[in-house]
Amino acid sequence: MNNYSFFIFRNSMLAGNIVANLVGMLLFTMIENFTVAPSTEQADLILAQIRHIYFPCAYLIMIILTIYYEKPIRSFLKGTQNRENIDLALKGKARQRVLNEPFFLLLLDFSVWVVSALLFPLILWGNGITGKILFRLFCQKFLIGVIITTCAFFLLEMILRKKLIPIFFPEGGLYKTPRTFRIRIKTRLTALLVGINIIPLTAFFIMGMATYSKQFNETELLLRFRIAVLFNVLGFMILGILLVFLVTSSMSKPFGDIIKKLKQIKKGKFDGKIMVLSNDEIGYTAEVINDMAEGLKDREFIKDAFGKYVAKEVRDEVLSGNIPLDGEQKKVTVLFTDLRNFTPMVEKYEPKQTIQMMNMYFKEMAKAIQENGGLVLQFIGDEIYAVFGAPIYDKYHPTHAIKAAIALQKSLIKLNVEFKKNNWPPMVHGVGIHSGKALAANMGSPDRMSYLLVGNTVNIASRLQGLNKEFQTETILSQATYEELLPEIINEAEFSALGAVDLKGIKDKIKIFSLDIKK
Repeated sequence: MNNYSFFIFRNSMLAGNIVANLVGMLLFTMIENFTVAPSTEQADLILAQIRHIYFPCAYLIMIILTIYYEKPIRSFLKGTQNRENIDLALKGKARQRVLNEPFFLLLLDFSVWVVSALLFPLILWGNGITGKILFRLFCQKFLIGVIITTCAFFLLEMILRKKLIPIFFPEGGLYKTPRTFRIRIKTRLTALLVGINIIPLTAFFIMGMATYSKQFNETELLLRFRIAVLFNVLGFMILGILLVFLVTSSMSKPFGDIIKKLKQIKKGKFDGKIMVLSNDEIGYTAEVINDMAEGLKDREFIKDAFGKYVAKEVRDEVLSGNIPLDGEQKKVTVLFTDLRNFTPMVEKYEPKQTIQMMNMYFKEMAKAIQENGGLVLQFIGDEIYAVFGAPIYDKYHPTHAIKAAIALQKSLIKLNVEFKKNNWPPMVHGVGIHSGKALAANMGSPDRMSYLLVGNTVNIASRLQGLNKEFQTETILSQATYEELLPEIINEAEFSALGAVDLKGIKDKIKIFSLDIKK
């Protein structure tokens, strides 16, 4: 921000308030010169003298008080211009002052006009002037004060939104600032109604009351009344248009930005924020929509990331809350795969090449599992840990697990063909499958959770995978899985009984079968 821009920003509210009050003085002078109410030469002379003293003094005091009120605001702007580290206490105070400044200046302006409405008639009365002129003077100044302070408030608020709020609240959060006043939409519309309807009608009513003066004959009175009506209508029309513009602009653009953002959200575009320019209902709505967009953006990120690890159907069910993750006993089929001779391969080949081979292997194996309804829970070193039948219920989970095992063997054959073309060693793995009950839940620390299974079903599947080395097989499944297979899947592969085996940590012997794809 250059020095000129800094000067404009620093004095924008003060300048706007001075302009609004000068317009008020012009309006008062116009109405006073074109009125139907009687006056005297002595009264006009006294009023001129009072104005020449009162208003310059009042405006000077008003400027001094405004600058004093703006001290934290000006310090904040100066620190921003010089790129200094601004104290948090100063920042908070400046934010409070900048949001409350339109209300402070509203009170200041209204006080100036109310004092003038009381002081001017009082001075005339002290000089022996009585009658309707005192009532007319009071009403004129009071009504003009109401109109001007209302217009000044909305003008200052517009300056605040366009100039200062983007600097003081670049990230929004206006409504979170404590000890600040707010002007509600209802109050705005009420002020608009009063400014363009009630006050002008009141002014004409008071003006009509003055037509009963005996100072003028009927012809002269009618002519003066006609001129007064024309000039008053013109003045109130100008102020009415200005007031309508200020009030509607304070709502139309923010609502336009909100509608535009909602259309983007509807299309799935969550980037970008609505510029929050007020702390009323509109500003709060914009804040909520920004938070909602950020939440939806995070949800989409989680959804996309989750979709890399589980099937799309599983992902959508979990994120929709249809699946309980706080623990439940489920009948499932667990599948483990483990690469053979992985450690020598790591020592023999370059790290990048090893990782490339591992990622290609995991990609194809995970694809085979997910396409058959399985959920890959973890990649543990060179192992894959997967489950069928959880978290989504699957009546035929044993059959789907065996279909995945057949797909694993076929995928490994195709993968080794590709490896051979690159002069890479072939991959060999063992697969273990077992069906039974397990505790399924979201487990871990508060900062990191995983959907896992606990129980002997998991342990048995892991032990069966390790037996492939002993039996020189690729896939071993338990009798519990074999007995639940659909007839058609039994005909798709070759199953051979391997007898009953003892497994570490398991009390009873387990009958097992080997699985081979048909040649």
